[in-house]
Amino acid sequence: MKKIRWILTLPLALILVIFAINNRHVIEVSLWPFYFTIQWPLFVFLYISLVVGFLSGAFLIWVSGVQLKLRYLKLKKSNKTDGAKSKGEINDDTQEVSRVLLD
Repeated sequence: MKKIRWILTLPLALILVIFAINNRHVIEVSLWPFYFTIQWPLFVFLYISLVVGFLSGAFLIWVSGVQLKLRYLKLKKSNKTDGAKSKGEINDDTQEVSRVLLD
């Protein structure tokens, strides 16, 4: 598993370093409502946008996971309060929980 990680990570890191070396041109970005400009190399702006996109995507996935977990716990709690069940009813409930989690 570690070899696969290195096989995937090393070329990606190499591509990012080459990209940074080739895009060292200073650009000026004006932030409209604030009336000031920032002058940084192009690769800095692109890396910042990649990090912001990654973090916002991770946050959205986390929020959707919390919602699924709450729905799962609610169904699990309602199944516990129903009392003793047969194996068939338990399998039906398990399929219902799986279906809710996949929706």
